[in-house]
Parts: sequence; structure tokens; C-alpha cells
Amino acid sequence: MKVVLNKIMKALNLSKITEEINHQKCIIGSKIHYHDVLESTMAEAKNLARCNCEEGTVVIAERQTSGRGRLDRNWISPEGGIWMSIILYPDLIPDEIPLITLSAGTAVCTVIEQLYQVYPGLKWPNDVILNGKKICGILTEGSIGRTGLDYAILGIGLNLNFDSTHLPVELKGYASTVISETGILFNTEEVLKCLLLELDKTYNCFISERKKIISLWESYSITLGQNVSAFFDNHTITGIATRITEKGSLIILAENSGKEVEVNSGVVSIRPKI
Repeated sequence: MKVVLNKIMKALNLSKITEEINHQKCIIGSKIHYHDVLESTMAEAKNLARCNCEEGTVVIAERQTSGRGRLDRNWISPEGGIWMSIILYPDLIPDEIPLITLSAGTAVCTVIEQLYQVYPGLKWPNDVILNGKKICGILTEGSIGRTGLDYAILGIGLNLNFDSTHLPVELKGYASTVISETGILFNTEEVLKCLLLELDKTYNCFISERKKIISLWESYSITLGQNVSAFFDNHTITGIATRITEKGSLIILAENSGKEVEVNSGVVSIRPKI
């Protein structure tokens, strides 16, 4: 499906979004910095965080020229997606940063499901999956100072309204876009507004009701109960993914030892059933 789009995130639309967000007294999205083009919204957000900008400030771009995903992978970011980073000052210890990623994943799934009756799933730690393909990546990075976490930047890259042929050929069969998987042209302004509202809700929820967010993430999970391989700390472990800890780590029941192993970073893949 070839899609031709006009620019749809201009200042007038964004002013309506911030008006609604401020009306509901939300933190996330109360300030939005819009750019036609940025190298990286994460990099720009970090610059703003170092200047002590307001919590919940959003940096959003029509497209990125050097978008970055997890493990420093290149993230293709043409027009038609939602590319944004959010500045947060959470009262967390550094080990709890993954909770921000998990809560953001639940927000993405909730919004897509509620608006369009499309049912994505979550692959630990940061992938939103639709029809077996990645449609959204989430990246959270923190700056650690002498007394703990100075700030965290939450980055979201949602492949929304552009054809999957714009993605690199090496990602064919692995990644896609929402419009390519559903045939639905999403209203980007509506998705963005609802996503910011839901992100604010889940952010506040995991700070005060951590178990509720973990439970919600588990309800969307396509990882738990699966036979997985995890590469971390320069070694690989295989086994059944059983649960998520209150810090957002993945627990795997190792097949070779029968012991539970806690994985808090690395690459996890779901192994095909034999």
C-alpha cells in the first residue's frame, strides 16, 4: 500500500493537544518542542534536560536523520511515524529505569487497541509487536549523578502511517508499520494526544502502583510462557520466560539448570516451537 501524506503535526495541531493535556493537568506533554527534522529527538531531549527544563517536556520531529534504537541500532524515521522523546525526573534508583520502558509499552498498546481495535503485543523489554512484526521501539536512558538518577529520557518510535517498503530490506519480515499491517490510515493527531495522555497515566501509576503496571504489561506480553534465548553479560541462556520483577527484569527458568535467572538487559529472542 503506497501512502501519500501531508504534514500532520504542525503547530496548530500541537497547540490543541497541549491545551487538552493542560486541561487535564497532565505532566507529560504540557510542553512540546516540534521540529520538522532532527538528527535525534533523544539527543535534543538530553540537551534540554541538562538545562533543567520542565518534567514531561516532549521533543517530537516529523522525521529523524540519525534516529537511534536500543543497543545503538539505527532507527529509520521517515515522515508518517511518531518520533518523540520525553524528559522525566522520576524518583527511582537506576536499576528501576526499565520500568519506564515497560509502562510506555503498555501505553502504546492500550491506545492502539482502544482507538482502532487493533491488538498489538509486547516483547520484553522494549518492542511492540503486531502480526508478529515490530511496529514500535521504546528506549529509556538515564543520567546518573552523585546522588542517583538526575533525569531519564523516554524515546518512542512508532511506525504508523508510512509504507513498510521504506524500512531497510534487512528488516523485511521482522519490522513493519501499522498501516501496512492493518490497512488503516491512523489519525496521527488523535494517536499522539491519546498516547501522551496514556503515558502520563501509566507514568504516575507505576510510581505509585507498580504491581498494577507489571500486571498490565503481562496481559500484553508475547514473551512470558515462551521458550526464549537471552544474550547478556557475554553469554546466552535458554529457558522459559516466567515473570517480570518489580524492577522490570525478566525471569527465565533455565533449561540446563532448572534455576531462575534474572535478566535486566540484553537481547531476548523467542525460540520457535519444535
